[in-house]
Amino acid sequence: MGAVQTTAPVKGVQRDVAAAYSEAGFRVIGTAVAGDAARTLGEKAAIDTRTVARLLVDLENDRDRFDGRTVLMIDEAGTLGAAQARELFEVRALFASVPCLRVLNGCVAVLR
Repeated sequence: MGAVQTTAPVKGVQRDVAAAYSEAGFRVIGTAVAGDAARTLGEKAAIDTRTVARLLVDLENDRDRFDGRTVLMIDEAGTLGAAQARELFEVRALFASVPCLRVLNGCVAVLR
């Protein structure tokens, strides 16, 4: 069985989604567990990105703040650990009860 090749089309979709939200006045931020994945997402989607660990530290230490006009694009979401996923989705702790749209990206082949 051949390798699953989805990176190029998926990154193109991420770029288009990020551009559409940006043009509509939203702030789009990208994150991924792995540094290489975060960098690639940033390059392909032309958005500010950082690793999940760095993003969580920045939010906890008030170095970043999300609001109702923030879109968080999570790449390779299937690789998130349970604790990181809980922290990213726990509105009370990270977003001060302000809604933030989260866009999950990933390939089901990663989970096989």
